[in-house]
Amino acid sequence: MCGSPTEPSSANKNFSTTRKHDHIGTHTAAYPDVDRDPFFAFIPKLFAFGGRLICHEVSIAQRAVGGFPSWSKGYMTDTFQFYKTNPRTLYDEIISGFTVAIMQVPESIAFSFVAGVPPLSGLHATFWMATITGILGGKPGMISG
Repeated sequence: MCGSPTEPSSANKNFSTTRKHDHIGTHTAAYPDVDRDPFFAFIPKLFAFGGRLICHEVSIAQRAVGGFPSWSKGYMTDTFQFYKTNPRTLYDEIISGFTVAIMQVPESIAFSFVAGVPPLSGLHATFWMATITGILGGKPGMISG
């Protein structure tokens, strides 16, 4: 078998050609007293973490969707009523949104050059950051610009 750990290779003929494989770890011929995990041992742990994270996010989404109809009608009614009685506030918020969007273009291009990525990647990242922040809402200490 090509590349088998029990076969000698031309690179390590001066070392012992036997390797001990067990469930605890791998002992290499060069460092027999060092016990380490196999190289890709982190992958099952990563999948387990991702699975737990996805299950948690799904449960949050199910609770949100389950309670959505009860609060959405009142929220939308209150929002439309507020902007109907305060049209200047709606105008100010629309102008501030356009101003921030216009200022984000040169900033995202500049930061993409600093990061060493194509400028279009910076613009895409800015768009998705603004979309996700707009949908999920931001936090007072979060910098999304």
